[in-house]
Amino acid sequence: MPTTRSIYTFEQFSQVFQKMAHELAIEAVTSLEFGELLVKGHSKGRLSEVNTGLYHIKFYAEHLGFSYNPKGSYDHPDYLSFEIEEKNYSTSAHCTKISFYAPEFHVKDGWIVDQKKTDEEKKRRQNKIDEFLEKLMKDAGLKPEPRFSLQKYSKH
Repeated sequence: MPTTRSIYTFEQFSQVFQKMAHELAIEAVTSLEFGELLVKGHSKGRLSEVNTGLYHIKFYAEHLGFSYNPKGSYDHPDYLSFEIEEKNYSTSAHCTKISFYAPEFHVKDGWIVDQKKTDEEKKRRQNKIDEFLEKLMKDAGLKPEPRFSLQKYSKH
């Protein structure tokens, strides 16, 4: 599963996605536009899962998952799905790992045709996720909290 990194903390992501989950649940209940709705609560007003059919946000003990599926197809260009978890890297100031789905190979008519197209698709999905998260966090007014990095102070 391909990954990317972020210098936003897991707590920052959790805060923003909790707010989004609450807003999606309220919108789904008041508008009744979505075909399905699942809302699971947790203690102290925190949600553990919201699924509107279009959006699905799930909070686990150590990570969270997000998906946006506008047409019910994983191959749709607007499909977006990833998981965020806390991960401290010894070589950078990044403190979260973002894992996402991308096909291992490009298939056409049942045959594997081109590994290069797969690499392009992975990069396209990674860029889309990075842009989405950067905009989401900036719109929330949050600034990254990079952590101390040994690499910055070590001699090469």
